[in-house]
Amino acid sequence: MLGIASGQTGVQGSLMEPTAVLLGVGRSAGHVSRNKNHHFVPQFYLRNFGAGNSIALFNLDEKRHVPEASIPGQCKRPHLYGRDMDVEQALGDIEGHAAKVIADILARKTLPTPGSEAHAALSAFLLFLERRTPAAGAQVEADMTATFRAAFRDRSLEMKCESPVLFNLGLVAKQIPAILDLAAKVLVNSTDMAFITSDSPVVRFNQWCQGVHDVGCTGLASRGLQVFLPVSPRDVFVLYDPSVYRVGTESSSVVDVWNVRDVVGLNGLQLLTAENNLYYSPGQAGSKPIESLPIRWRSCRVECARTHRAISEDQTSELIHTYRPLPLINLSVSFMHVLRAVANVPLNDRAQELRKSAMPAFDAITKSLGDPDSRSPRVRRWRVVED
Repeated sequence: MLGIASGQTGVQGSLMEPTAVLLGVGRSAGHVSRNKNHHFVPQFYLRNFGAGNSIALFNLDEKRHVPEASIPGQCKRPHLYGRDMDVEQALGDIEGHAAKVIADILARKTLPTPGSEAHAALSAFLLFLERRTPAAGAQVEADMTATFRAAFRDRSLEMKCESPVLFNLGLVAKQIPAILDLAAKVLVNSTDMAFITSDSPVVRFNQWCQGVHDVGCTGLASRGLQVFLPVSPRDVFVLYDPSVYRVGTESSSVVDVWNVRDVVGLNGLQLLTAENNLYYSPGQAGSKPIESLPIRWRSCRVECARTHRAISEDQTSELIHTYRPLPLINLSVSFMHVLRAVANVPLNDRAQELRKSAMPAFDAITKSLGDPDSRSPRVRRWRVVED
């Protein structure tokens, strides 16, 4: 089972297709990348928070501010996407399309029409940005290790990929349709507290499921899913499940954020995903957004996957559920409200629900990955037999 339905993760041989093929590019022997340092957070994106070629950063391990760090020197690793140019060039194409869309959104404060090419480009950029970081690569290795340890009942097993980031990217192209049903808004900051970003800026959350900790609830088809991406000191994109939340007014794609506590909460989400650095805009406000962070949230981030072993009621099938629970934080923002129609759904039932609008994409994805009956784990009733 892939990390689509409820944060579950599994391993399957067919997932190991060459990433370049899944990205829509061919492998060209001998085309070696001249630039060994591959940026996993695009420079155009960081420049939205910087001044010229500089950006301010806060290193989380050393608790140290760097008021003017070089943008070209940030968020890069040698040969992160391999030694040929194919994947690097494909990601560059995705960045190029997304940069134009994001610039247009920031200038006009309007989002692309759902189903449009610009909407697809933005969705692709968001998922690739989430899964192309070293932190995401380490996460997939940890999830695979947890799955195999549970499957073979051997705590000494350690799963490693030759290139975990490439493994991740090989999955993303098939996952994009699963988020195209989500609604979107631009959160426009009207306070004197700026938005910040990080070296792993895409954050998935699920306010509707806060309090659920024994199952995953941030899979791409999970009901109540939220996806946050800061794109400038004044703007954050949010994707959300419209069957669960009301965000701003239905008639506008823009939500004005007037409450400083909302800005602090949105900035705090970066503590859950950042690997090393938080980034903020140099200027008059200085490091104020960093000093105001709910720093306790850093200790709440989920670094280790968990597993449950379950058996079907007819005892004919066994399932290993590998998941990452929601962090133990209380996110509350004044512009997002749970709809009355779902407010009384029992907490234990919420994480079991998928978005109906995402199910066709979910079924197509799981079947393309070799699961002939993608709905079977959800249709059957399961009993946990071992943690």
